[in-house]
Amino acid sequence: MKPTQYQVVHIDDHRIAYDRQGEGNPVVLIHGIPTSRLLWRNVMPALAKAHQVFAPDMLNYGLSDKPADANVSIEAQSRLMAKLMDQLELKVADSVAHDVGGGVAQLIAVNYPERVRKLVLIDTVSFDSWPIPEFLPLQEPGAERALQRKLTRRGLVTRTRTRIVRRAGESLIAEDGSRIDADVVVLALGLEANPLVHEMGLPTHSKNGLRINGRLYSIADQRVFAGGDCAAMEGFDLPKPGVFGVRQAVYIYANLLASSDGKPLAEYTPQKRYLAILNLGDGTALSTWGPFWWNGRSSMWLKDHIDRRFLEGYRRQDDRTRN
Repeated sequence: MKPTQYQVVHIDDHRIAYDRQGEGNPVVLIHGIPTSRLLWRNVMPALAKAHQVFAPDMLNYGLSDKPADANVSIEAQSRLMAKLMDQLELKVADSVAHDVGGGVAQLIAVNYPERVRKLVLIDTVSFDSWPIPEFLPLQEPGAERALQRKLTRRGLVTRTRTRIVRRAGESLIAEDGSRIDADVVVLALGLEANPLVHEMGLPTHSKNGLRINGRLYSIADQRVFAGGDCAAMEGFDLPKPGVFGVRQAVYIYANLLASSDGKPLAEYTPQKRYLAILNLGDGTALSTWGPFWWNGRSSMWLKDHIDRRFLEGYRRQDDRTRN
């Protein structure tokens, strides 16, 4: 998928990003959680053949602002979407909405009925179906506590922020002198760049790999592009989940082609929030997205769905190559 060309308006001192395509009667597409306006990227071109289509990122989603103290409830989002229609000079529009976006669209239809000509709801929340129980605790530290409770129930003891300095027989000695008995020790240091990266003669970060700029090439050699686990982007301290590497790959591909044709290169900006899902091995998973987290079988279903769709993309590409 090519990087999306989006536009921005300012509402209540917040930047709201949106896509716009086509001409004709206006249609507003409202996404759910934890998605963004890109949910509609394959729908917009078809609708744009006969309509003027708008797909915004709600506040705290996608490329819109993500203020820590903003009210992002469904009611607040509905008021913001009405103001967005004002900014875009849309007196009336058809609304198509998914998930919690459906709750936003319903409130717009109730509170501003003159603004909604047609309403289409897709797998949407309604009545008392939101928030679901898994979303009631909304602070990220709660996710850590939930994981620790699961480990405790399995007879495991967790120690965090503890530096181990040496091993003594079957025990570990911490920096504070305490002794930790252990039958099995798993050394988990996180992802680090392959040592080969440091042998290239180019500037590197001690652990995170090749130092690159926003166009994803080495700060010392614009012929060398890198991303994911083997690269450290200047000005950002990015964690190592694969979502960053996957999104960087799109830009690296585009910039390699642009570089060979002598065209300007695209600038990659990391997203502020990302979805992380941890398989807990019991048919459930723990999901985090910014300050939100939820735990249960629905998280495991989502992880399985994302993983299968990702692998299927490679299978289709492999089939096309063989044919």
